[in-house]
Amino acid sequence: PLVSLLVPVRNAEAYLMDCMASIEEQAGMAANSFEVVLVEDCSDDATLRTARALAAGRPNVRLVENVQQVGVAGCLAEGWPCCRGDFVARLDADDEADTHRLVRQLRYMERYQSISVLGSRTRPFWTELRKCTVERVTEKADGRVAAVAWREFHGNQTSRQREQLVFSQRGSKVCVVDGPAEYSGCTVVRIGDAPIAADPQGWAAALLYVQGGLGEVLLQRRDPPEPPAGSRALHPLVVRASLLFEDCVAGTTAMLRRSHFQGDESPFAREEAEGHWTWMRLGAHRHAANLADPLVRTRRHEGNRAQRDANGIYESSCAAVQEHLRAACGAQVDMNDAAAMLHHRGPRTTEQGEKILEVLQAAHESFVAEYVRPGRVAAGGHGDFRRDFVLGRELALERAFAAERKRYKSLVDEVSRVITDEKSPRHHRSRTPPR
Repeated sequence: PLVSLLVPVRNAEAYLMDCMASIEEQAGMAANSFEVVLVEDCSDDATLRTARALAAGRPNVRLVENVQQVGVAGCLAEGWPCCRGDFVARLDADDEADTHRLVRQLRYMERYQSISVLGSRTRPFWTELRKCTVERVTEKADGRVAAVAWREFHGNQTSRQREQLVFSQRGSKVCVVDGPAEYSGCTVVRIGDAPIAADPQGWAAALLYVQGGLGEVLLQRRDPPEPPAGSRALHPLVVRASLLFEDCVAGTTAMLRRSHFQGDESPFAREEAEGHWTWMRLGAHRHAANLADPLVRTRRHEGNRAQRDANGIYESSCAAVQEHLRAACGAQVDMNDAAAMLHHRGPRTTEQGEKILEVLQAAHESFVAEYVRPGRVAAGGHGDFRRDFVLGRELALERAFAAERKRYKSLVDEVSRVITDEKSPRHHRSRTPPR
């Protein structure tokens, strides 16, 4: 296959069908031009059963079942050797690929052979799960099924209420086609213990089986997509500079050129912020870039990893920045310095700010010396890359680096002003203990 889609999966029974449907709807891709590698990470729900059902009827879907939970980075490491494509495209199991994602990324990668990793912007959307128990079911002549259901306490559902819903099958999905407005567009994920993906045609019989409160029906409601989000760093050198401040290549959007990563060992670091570590470790001759188009729809939901593990991911990103500055620039920075840089948080003291500005100056000067205005020896090592991305843009790139430093200097100046200004709130703070 040309492309292998690597999908780490855990507790995604409600989302995996939508993820697979978005992959199968890719425009301009023949059925045998891509494969899907699902890495199931010891889920607590019916995800494994759903994944097995999806893989059973699709010859281009391969399922890797972990014997113990290893996290996202571990799943990527387990799945990488199973990917046979010339390119490996990441996608999270709770996200959905845009119809033209693979085609647009492949065109870019074919045109620019020096690019190793290509990401894009995203379009977030919100979903929530709802639970109900079925009191009575009536089958209609047109194939629809009417049910008297009780809304149960779950997630944002904070009250129990009796409602009437009408279900109907639309393609491979079972939807609520009539009922209260809050159920408009809801799809059925599971009826009792039976995921819809495991038996798409048996949903009506499953509803009849669970009537009388014998089982729960799990529904999913989704909102329309929000405006595009993500980093505005697109050019490879701007991405390289921006990685000091943010993980500017969204992992779920990344496509990797397999030939630039030798062997079957996964390039993804076994860290909480696996993407940030990986992009930081690309080295001088492998480059990452972004497309401006939002090519992945990222799902926001109650169990979202980015929110659940936010503290661990943040600390891991700080460690990635610290390790890179020490290894690549020889800078003596600690975790506090890295935290002051990440997301442009700003320094705690003027001294720390001045130190970080010196580190940024040294890092940007190394970028200029290596890529923008190199000597003859250095230029020969980046021939294709310089021709595609640097020649004719030297001044613009230097200005982009200077703008990053100027932005951070404004944070340093603000700290200095707050500490020294006579009108600072610190000057008027009372030291008298309260009565």
